[in-house]
Amino acid sequence: MKLKLSSWAIANPLLIALATFILLVWGADCFHRLPVNGMPTVRIPVVSVSIALPGASSSTIERQVTIPVENAVANIPNIKHVTSYIENGVSVTQIEFRYGTNIRTVLSLVREKVASLRRQWSSDVGEPLIQQSEDDNTPLMTYAFQSGTLSLPSLTQQVDKGLVSALMAVEGVEKIERQGGYDREIHIELLPEKLYALGVSAATVNKQIQAYIAQAPAGQFSLGSKQTSLRVQGDPQSVDALAHLEIAVGEHRYVTLSSLGNLLDTFKPAQQLTRLNRQPAIGIAIYRTAKADELKVAEAIEQAIQRWQQTQPHIQADRVQTQIDFTKKTYFSAMMSFLEGVLLAGLVVYAFLRSTRATLIAAIAIPLSVIPTFIVMHWLGFSLNLVSMLALSLVSGVLVDDAIVEIENIIRHMETGQAPYPAAMRAADEIGLAVIATSFAIIAVFVPVSFMGGLVGQYFIQFGITVATATFFSLLVARFITPVMAAYFLKSTPPVAQQGRWYHFYQGWLEQSLKHRRISLLLVGLLLLLSASLLLILPADFMPQEDKAFFMLQVELPAEAQLKQTDAAIEQVTEALLSKPEVSSVYSWIGGRDAETMVAGQVNRATMIVKLVARSQRNIGVDQFKLQALYELRRVPNVRLSALNENGSKAFGLVLTGHDSQRLYRTALALEHDMRKLPAFSNVLSTVPAMKSNLVVTPKPHEAARLGVTTSAIAEELQIALKGGSEEQLAHVLLDNQSVPVRCAVRVPEQSALAFLRQLPVTTNTQQIVALDAVANLSLMHDYASITRYDRMPQIVISADLNGISLGDAMQTVLQLPTLQQLPAGISLSETGDSEMLSEMFSTFSMAMLSGLFLVWMVLVLLFRKLLQPFTIMMALPLSICGALLALALTHQALSLPAVIGILMLMGIVGKNGILIVDAIIECRSAGLSRVEAIIAACQQRSRPIIMTTIAMIAGMLPVIIGAGAGTGFRTPMAYALIGGLVTSTLLSLIVVPLIYTLMDDLEQRVKSRLNTAHE
Repeated sequence: MKLKLSSWAIANPLLIALATFILLVWGADCFHRLPVNGMPTVRIPVVSVSIALPGASSSTIERQVTIPVENAVANIPNIKHVTSYIENGVSVTQIEFRYGTNIRTVLSLVREKVASLRRQWSSDVGEPLIQQSEDDNTPLMTYAFQSGTLSLPSLTQQVDKGLVSALMAVEGVEKIERQGGYDREIHIELLPEKLYALGVSAATVNKQIQAYIAQAPAGQFSLGSKQTSLRVQGDPQSVDALAHLEIAVGEHRYVTLSSLGNLLDTFKPAQQLTRLNRQPAIGIAIYRTAKADELKVAEAIEQAIQRWQQTQPHIQADRVQTQIDFTKKTYFSAMMSFLEGVLLAGLVVYAFLRSTRATLIAAIAIPLSVIPTFIVMHWLGFSLNLVSMLALSLVSGVLVDDAIVEIENIIRHMETGQAPYPAAMRAADEIGLAVIATSFAIIAVFVPVSFMGGLVGQYFIQFGITVATATFFSLLVARFITPVMAAYFLKSTPPVAQQGRWYHFYQGWLEQSLKHRRISLLLVGLLLLLSASLLLILPADFMPQEDKAFFMLQVELPAEAQLKQTDAAIEQVTEALLSKPEVSSVYSWIGGRDAETMVAGQVNRATMIVKLVARSQRNIGVDQFKLQALYELRRVPNVRLSALNENGSKAFGLVLTGHDSQRLYRTALALEHDMRKLPAFSNVLSTVPAMKSNLVVTPKPHEAARLGVTTSAIAEELQIALKGGSEEQLAHVLLDNQSVPVRCAVRVPEQSALAFLRQLPVTTNTQQIVALDAVANLSLMHDYASITRYDRMPQIVISADLNGISLGDAMQTVLQLPTLQQLPAGISLSETGDSEMLSEMFSTFSMAMLSGLFLVWMVLVLLFRKLLQPFTIMMALPLSICGALLALALTHQALSLPAVIGILMLMGIVGKNGILIVDAIIECRSAGLSRVEAIIAACQQRSRPIIMTTIAMIAGMLPVIIGAGAGTGFRTPMAYALIGGLVTSTLLSLIVVPLIYTLMDDLEQRVKSRLNTAHE
């Protein structure tokens, strides 16, 4: 079947030139507008619910707060996982929704569900903090600030007032997280002896302070002819004014606040501490918006910091973590690989055609296809990242593919003595169906693949749409531009021989294969079986590791550890790391937002960022150094160390869940014990909680009732007396244009804290004062320091570092352990982190392959109008997968996400060989040749363009393999899979496709014969 599109284009060159010019200008403009990022922006819709119940045990919070919240939100649609963390009097429930869920809609639903629970809770339960979280867990940049002249409080003030506000004004900055530092507070240290003497409790004093400091609107007031607002403002203008506030201590008795204790203009008790290279520092983590350009935002941030430093020359700024260096290197490396691929593809064309003009016509198809692709990328909100740039680098050989087929067919006609114009008119329309079929086969694979759901699908979409769009524009170039340029710019060539010696060798093999079909097909079948066996030995992984010259450590001490103890442990770890010549700096953050629980203020935990020197300055990769460092740091006492990837998760993780907590904990400990024996794992840790002592105050029923003292009143007295109340209960005063909290608490003597607690004043219902031990007993009890839950059940996470083993092999090793082979009743196993992503990757890959195969078959049926022969064309797919798996095995690459993307790409491009051969066979048989004659003639016509296009595609991908720089860990497996698949599919399809064609033709003839017999 011939399509007359090219002959129309040759007859109307001016219109084609004008349309091409418009697309090029538009595409170039969109290229400059596209943001440059390291990886595709993946935003997982998460809603977190944080509720504080100060002083309560973890079990109490789980029963009273966490489980009701989980049950309330359980019926909200599109929930993927519900994870809860309970520690230090706080419950944090994270509700992860499936990708694509409208975050604003589900946020509103969560708020409604939690609000319905509020009236069931007692007044001591804090106000729920409900917020959405679609931001990336990894900051764009992290800076540490130090000063030799300023104190840390003064440094904190300078950073907060001057720098943070300037950075928030930078376009593309979403939020800034301060790490460490000090916040100003007014502390009122009530003296217990004064309270006893005057008969007043800390809660009574605190209520009077809040009542005085409060501000309240009083409506509108007419002042003459003007209407003005009226408000009551009780803010003291200074600390001295607050000290002179009079406090009622009985009927008609008043004392000043200063007479009850000491007023200090100081800072909030430290719950965080940051250090850079063992010296105190203030850190800020800067996060970008979803659509921001990383390079532009980073440049603006650095300029803002430089301007601020000019006004603060005594403050030193150090960048301790950044994604920018990797993004820059990835971008420029991908651009170089693309340009080198274009050059190599052009050289391949010249090597075969020996024509400079033909080479230029074929090579120009690449920029003419790529530049308009930027229009679609910009319209869809894509960025120039590792995945999309890799798509353009790898597809460069494919883009020249259609042009090569067109120009080679035109050259073939010219070699018979035809002039360029008539040769282009005839040859381009002759090959038109095959070119359209090859292009739409690729598009049919990648368009549906691009709309796969889940986290893995977010990596596929930019790759798939970019490849499909570039392929579509390459089809337009091949159909409209290449024939026009060939018709008007090629020069006539003298007739030459059609084939050389290599074809006679190939023809002999082909004829022998057709004579011995069974033996040939048997050999191919054995090759397929041998290649399929590679799946059993090929390691599986989710994402290849990149050497970004830094890694993260999580440090955990026993639950009862204090800030100074954690700081001392961090000091030892930092000193050991800085002694290594590979380490450039060590940044630590104690009490920050935990990478696993997302809970801040846990002073027994710390996160460390270890920055290494450049890769060229060390003889060891970051992964190997990390494992060595962890092994050596085991000598630090009472510390659990584990490595985190750049997203804050660990290399390997499994989740055990079950309603019976004790059985769950026993199973987890047994699994942890088994895994520690395996050489494949190191630093095996479980989240089985430690026991923590709690001082429990139990009201005496008779005495408390007689004096009118309720349990909630005792809790309020204790909370205010010891901590000044929760953060929400603190009053605030406006000092120096800054809202400063006022914390009113009793000064607790360190030597006799328990005796003091027993004598703590408690107010009765008659406003009299009694000691706490008169209405309550004090006892020491033990409870779990923390509790974690997963999908509404208690959970334990088993994590570990991997010692040179892939994630897939690690999973298989663990699943063979006796503990998991014989799981107790009620205990279930789930995957988490990269393990879960690996399983999701293979499931989505299977669905993508099946849907892609079906769509390719449909496209071929519509184009060739036959049901069986498309199966002949699709036989190239298993042949290519054999080569892809073999290439991965020989180069010791794992079957990871980029390798899977490469195999999916093979599905579209390897059908080209079969399409060219089958299309030519059909054309030759239509001209009256017998089946064998048609096969020989078709292979004679199409063998050269098949080999040319394959070598051109391989040449375009070679720079991806041999190129250095950032992103090679992601790019290399994909390129190996593609090249291996192209080599085997090309070499074998030249023999196998004709064989399968004869089988399908025989089957088609039998079916037609039976249908005709049945019809007669």
